[in-house]
Amino acid sequence: MTLRQKITFTIGVLLTGLMLLTAGGRPLLRIVGGFAALDGLFLHWLWYRCPACGKRLTWGDRWTYCPHCGAWIDYDKK
Repeated sequence: MTLRQKITFTIGVLLTGLMLLTAGGRPLLRIVGGFAALDGLFLHWLWYRCPACGKRLTWGDRWTYCPHCGAWIDYDKK
């Protein structure tokens, strides 16, 4: 998976979980939504790293160069 695919997947899981969590209705859907939202956050924390040095990148910024090692980040490289 490329870094772009990982980011898209984790944000999709997070948003799906948040929609289920706030949809109301059945308590089981709210529980599943909460777990899905937490899973999306965990996967983003786990996968959003610099390919060169492996250190975590911050959530809100789309990095061109790693702030830790200065390597160029290719979002489409497998």
